[in-house]
Amino acid sequence: MILADHLSSAETTLFSGIMGDFMQRGDYLFRKFTIALLTLMVVIVFNFLLFRILPGDPAKAIIARGRMNAATLERMRVQFGLNKPVWLDAEKFRDGDLSGALDSQFTAYVSNLLQGNLGISFVNKLEVGEILKDRVWKTFLLLFTGEIVAIFLGSTLGVIASWRRGSKIDLGILIWGLFTWSIPTFFFGIILVLLARGTLPTGMMVTVGLKPEDGLVYWMDVAKHLVLPTIALGIGFISSYMMVMRSSIVEVLSEDYILTAKAKGLNSFQILRDHALKNAMLPMVTLLALSLAYTVGGAIQIETVFSWPGLGRLIFDSVGKQDYPVLQGAFLLIAVSVIGANFLADVLYTMLDPRVKMASSTSGSQTSLGKTILTIPKSLLALGVFVLGCPSALWNALQKLPKAFLQFGEWIKRIPTALGRLLGRLWAAIKTGLPTFKQKPMALVGLVMLSFAIFVAVFAPLIAPHSPEELAVIRVTAEDILAPPDADHLLGTDDAGKDVLSQLIYGARISLIVGFSASFMSLIIGTVAGMTAGYFGGRVDTLLMRVVDFLMVIPTLPLMLVIISFWGRGLDKIIMVIGLLYWTYMARLVRSQVISIKERQYVLRAKALGASDVRIVVRHIFPQVVPLIIAQGVLDTSNAIIAESSLAFLGLGDPTQVSWGMMLSFGFARAISREAWWFLLPPGFAIVWVSLSLVLIGTALEEIFNPRLKTHHLFDASKMVALGTGGRRQEARGMELKAEGVAE
Repeated sequence: MILADHLSSAETTLFSGIMGDFMQRGDYLFRKFTIALLTLMVVIVFNFLLFRILPGDPAKAIIARGRMNAATLERMRVQFGLNKPVWLDAEKFRDGDLSGALDSQFTAYVSNLLQGNLGISFVNKLEVGEILKDRVWKTFLLLFTGEIVAIFLGSTLGVIASWRRGSKIDLGILIWGLFTWSIPTFFFGIILVLLARGTLPTGMMVTVGLKPEDGLVYWMDVAKHLVLPTIALGIGFISSYMMVMRSSIVEVLSEDYILTAKAKGLNSFQILRDHALKNAMLPMVTLLALSLAYTVGGAIQIETVFSWPGLGRLIFDSVGKQDYPVLQGAFLLIAVSVIGANFLADVLYTMLDPRVKMASSTSGSQTSLGKTILTIPKSLLALGVFVLGCPSALWNALQKLPKAFLQFGEWIKRIPTALGRLLGRLWAAIKTGLPTFKQKPMALVGLVMLSFAIFVAVFAPLIAPHSPEELAVIRVTAEDILAPPDADHLLGTDDAGKDVLSQLIYGARISLIVGFSASFMSLIIGTVAGMTAGYFGGRVDTLLMRVVDFLMVIPTLPLMLVIISFWGRGLDKIIMVIGLLYWTYMARLVRSQVISIKERQYVLRAKALGASDVRIVVRHIFPQVVPLIIAQGVLDTSNAIIAESSLAFLGLGDPTQVSWGMMLSFGFARAISREAWWFLLPPGFAIVWVSLSLVLIGTALEEIFNPRLKTHHLFDASKMVALGTGGRRQEARGMELKAEGVAE
């Protein structure tokens, strides 16, 4: 007798509901697992392809360093498999020798991965797996302690700020959060080195001579060395967690069930503890999962400042040596970790928030998982076709790039006309939002700060005590080197005896040029991608958003290090790389708005009257998203300035140009040992000044033009709570990206 015969009607309904929920969860998690697996396949192909299309022969690079003579070049290429075709041996394929045709660098790479073999280092001839094993746990220790500190302190501050919102405590926490969020990770590390020198260890992981066999003494020494790197790495993420927690709780407190709890007589603390905190945890889980890729970028900077022998330092060293296997192994390890973290977050969503839409078909269907399982063979076949066809497709696409650039040049010629229309619409949007903008005191402060920076950059020849030409030929004595501030040099001199103030003033030009140019490039790419995905939907939307998800998996800073080190230094290359990698959130933001706008009545009427897609997008949809594009573009400018300073600090800036990042790079290498703070602190605080001003302006604009971010009870100008929760959001805004992915 079947189980249903022993159950009452109510029990049968309950059992049916439980099984339906179980099947929906299984279907949801299976789909997420499939997406994670496909993403991993793309990462493998990209990881292999990246180091082949960039210029530079690793064999020749090693010889150039004197490691072997030119006569052994071919033998070394054979040893590392570099003499094989990249994808496929065309001649053997035409001859019918399929096995020989597949004997390529890519197939060897995939075969080795399946066996757990990550290859042999080009430089030290050790197994990559062993090299990574020695470095990973050190970076994991740094990341783990930094994240623990960030989560605990950030969540605590976020809860306090939301509980006392509108008060001076809330305002103070918000100002502190925005300020620390605007500090580049490496610069905060430099500040700690200057402050803690002689008190705590400022370099290496352990005192020379100590070994793990020394037991507690060894680990106590490691903990002592870990203090400053942990604080430096965690400080930025403290701000992220604080702002996300505050924003999430404030949003939860506006829900109807909170009003019901108040009506029942519960006090504010009980509501916060029993109702708000639990429902505010979902964005925190998202941020924790997505922050891993960005934390790796911070780890590279922190490990450089504190000479911490971890994975980030290994990536930086391997870039300069063109050690492809080590870079491939490190990138793959990071990507797998991020993919796994995101899948774990998806699992936690189903536990933390029962409102998550898990079924892709009709609500209540209990056969969705079964149908999904039946499609496994077809999915595996499609996956195989994708894996085999993707390399060739990517290669063909790369060969067509020159023609695409020519077409892009033709489009560039049309920019003046389009720019005129854009400026007209922008002016209309500014006039609409100006009254509200004036009511935000902190936004006005940001505008004044940015105006001052632009004024200094434009009138640098009139303000700076010395021109670049004068600094290039100036003669100095030993007393002029790293001289402290005096009447002749208000900010002292650098290690070459040059005036720091003059370099600081002229450096504003380069930093602002890079910031605005790169953000404009990312604005164009993100806008086009977001409008295309949002308007056409379907497979186009899926494809473009998977590209966005893929770029979020790849750690941005290590990727920029690799590309720029192989392309060569130069402002044009730095601008291009930043612009090509910082458009993802713009695309997400524009897409979400277009999806909403395209369903409005005037757009539907235009379609019914036979208007073309291009006309509808350009004349009816684009003007509605221009304000949001501008707001996000301002925030992206802050990101670009910080990215340029990070690249310059790591030695990949343009050495022929004076920028704030290059000043910090030279200062850290040549002045930190002499504690010449006047050479280190001014360019760092200049970066913070501009970044903070852009954050304040961009946040205000976004709150004005993005209706989803409007929380009117926070806009009391008298309490100056118009700061909002914006800022440098590449990592913190992951909660919105995940929410959209769940809704799909």
